[in-house]
Order: sequence, then structure tokens, then C-alpha cells
Amino acid sequence: MAREVLLTKNYPKSFTYSSFYSLIGGKKSLITSEGEAWHQLRQIFNPGFHYQYLKSLVPVFTSNTDRLLRILERKSVSQEVVPMHLLLTKLTLGIICEVVLGEPFEVLKEEGPEHSLYSSYMELMNIVVWYLNSPGIEWTRDYLPWNAYRMWRLEKKYTASMIWIIKKRLAESKGTPEVSKSKMLKALIPKPAGGSMEEEGGPACITAYQQPSGEGVVQKTQMSSPHSSDACILSLALKTAKEKGVQMDLDTVLAQVKSFLFAGHDTTASTVAWAVYELSCNKVIEDKMVEEIRQVCGGAVPTADDLSKLTYVGCVVKETLRMWPPAGTTRIAPKGSTLKGYDIGGHPLYIPHYCLHRDPQLWGEDADIFRPERWLDEIKIGQVDAYAYQPFSKGPRDCIGQTFAVLEAKTLLAMMYSKFSFQYAGSVPERQTFQITSHPLNGAPMRVIKRTQ
Repeated sequence: MAREVLLTKNYPKSFTYSSFYSLIGGKKSLITSEGEAWHQLRQIFNPGFHYQYLKSLVPVFTSNTDRLLRILERKSVSQEVVPMHLLLTKLTLGIICEVVLGEPFEVLKEEGPEHSLYSSYMELMNIVVWYLNSPGIEWTRDYLPWNAYRMWRLEKKYTASMIWIIKKRLAESKGTPEVSKSKMLKALIPKPAGGSMEEEGGPACITAYQQPSGEGVVQKTQMSSPHSSDACILSLALKTAKEKGVQMDLDTVLAQVKSFLFAGHDTTASTVAWAVYELSCNKVIEDKMVEEIRQVCGGAVPTADDLSKLTYVGCVVKETLRMWPPAGTTRIAPKGSTLKGYDIGGHPLYIPHYCLHRDPQLWGEDADIFRPERWLDEIKIGQVDAYAYQPFSKGPRDCIGQTFAVLEAKTLLAMMYSKFSFQYAGSVPERQTFQITSHPLNGAPMRVIKRTQ
């Protein structure tokens, strides 16, 4: 049935996505657009997700992960329990911002005020999730003026944390030094306390953002990036659009950036957090993975070529995605549609990834057991229906960033486990919870143990 919904009939995305439009860019997003509009966007952004291009992003992955390793080093000495999922969420958000926008974002840090993009994103996320978990009153979000204003203000604050870089990339793609401010832009960006945005740092030279106080206050922070800004995913897409004669306006670009920031960090953070949890419960599997990392990387920072050789690490990532799929897929059946004899017209259809991935009839009697070795048996895996495993969905609307996500997860695991081991510090076993995407309910609290060799 999943094959019929996602491939044979390729039903459109469900109206249920509208509940979090503010996070994913609305109807213009690659996630939610349909027909020719979706096809055009996919063609424009595809070059930024080809494997050969993604290999060039590995230095961004490693330089950002090195910041995490420094934090873990200190925690191993102090013996503090670390909130693994939270640290990974900040790390992956910083990575996706840098590779999409071409500027370093110091989202992960041990002290000081939270980065404005992270704080505004989480503030918006929390209110969206609250409404999603409050059936019967969700309508008040859009139809009661004070609630609608609150959502508008939070979305505007989140937009303000990234709009100048998007504007800068658009200007570069047009070969102009800057884009003049339109009335729409002025309305979109909240005025910072005490003066104009230019007085707080100016649009053309911002390299990173912090928000120490006040809505919309932006300050410059000089940082260096191993990745050229003219080679970021957004710049590459704008170049492709120009070559195809496609005009990309600000609203469309903003929608795609929000889509990538939403889909490109939380799912990877959840996957790696679950991997760390599973490895903490399976010492034999951890030892086998660490041995492969040592043989391939030899204690050095992994390169793209190294990552391609980390076969068992890849199996750990695949098995984690099977056991704990981070995101679901929802479609809507057009009126008059039937499925297995049932009238489903006008109804949303949820693809049960978790159930598919743990079905003993598909995966065997050990379907509920974390066993990365199953992915080494190519003959047996080849006999499993392709639509029985879909952490990134399937069909023409599968996730554009799936190769990116796996490459990033392998990088994080290789670097983390080359230096540390982790001991689960929760009082009860982890369970899955859902806040649009899924993640460990307790946040995967871990004690950090530094490796002696």
C-alpha cells in the first residue's frame, strides 16, 4: 500500500503540513509544493545534494563537530551528564545553516547567550508543538487576534535571524553589491531596539549572529568557515536557477531556506542521539565500530574518502534509522480515490514508518533488536521490499537531503567515538516521543568517558 500511495499514484502532500507552515516556509516550500512548482524547485536544488558536491562539505561537518568534541572533553573531566540530543540539535543546526547559507553560525557553545537563530527557532517550534498537542483549540492560533499576532511576531523574529544573508546571496546571484530594501522587507524585519538594523551591524558584512537581548537585535561575530560562501547550497541553487532562466524571488528563497533548516538538523540530531543510546546498550557493537574507525581514520579527522570506507558505521546509521525513524510522511487522497477497496477520498494518509521498520514479517523475528550486521548481508537485505524501509520516504517525493544526512551522521559518529565512549545516565530506558519529528523522550543523557588509546 505504501508503494501505491507514494509511487504508483503519488498522492499530494496532506493539508496537515499547514500546522507548521511557519517552520517550513509555507506552500512555496519544497516540502509542500506540488506539480510543476515542486519539480522546478527540485531541479534547481538537486545539484547541491549530489554526492560529489556533498563530499566538499565534509570540512564543514568536521570543523563544527570539533567544537562538540571540545565540550565533551571538558564534560569528561568534570564528569557532568550531558544532554546529548540537545547538544546534537545545536550542532546540526549550525552545520545546516553554514552549508545552506555559506556563513558560519556558532549555534553550539558552552556558555553565553543562545544564538538568535536557535532561540527564535525553538520559541516558534515550542508554540507550534503546543498547538499540535492541543486538539480542539488549534483553530485559536489563527483566528483569535492575540494568538495570531503572537505567531506572526515569532515567525517574523525567526525570519529576521537569517534574512540578511538570504538577501546577500540574492544580490550576489544578480551581480549587484546589495539589494535595496523594499517596503515588504522593512515590514518583515523587526526594528531592533535603539536604532535601525544598519546601525546594529549592516546587511552586507554580517558573518554570524548573536542576540544578547531584545527582539531582533543583531550583532556581528567574526568567524572563519572552511566552506566558500559562493559554493553554498543556496548560491549553487541560485546559479542553477539563473542558468535555467528561472526567477527566484525573496519569498521563494526564504521558504526553501526554512525547509532545509527544519528538515536538515533535527532529524540528524535525533538519529545520532539514538545511535549513541543504542551503542551505550551494546558494547560489542560499539567496539566493532570503533575498531573500524581506528583502522580507517587512524586517529585523524575523517576525510570524505575515509567516510566512504566506514562500512560498519554506515550500517549503524542505517539500523538506527530503521529502529528509530525520525520523520513521517502524510499524503492526501484526492476525492474518488480507493485503496484496497476502501473509499479514502479526501482523507489524509499516514505512512507508518515505525511499524513498517519493525514488522517481523518483513525483517524477521529480530525486528525489534538493534543489529547493524543485518545490513552486511546483501542477499537477505535485497529480498526485503524496498518500501519496507523508508526513513527518508520513497518515490519521486523522497527526501532530497538523505545522502547529506547519512554523510553527516557518519562524520559525527566517527569523530565522537574516536575519542569518547558514552554511558547512558537515564533512570529509565529511553522512549520515543514526537514533536513534529521524533526524538528520545529523555534527551539521551550521557556520561562522557574519554578513551585511553
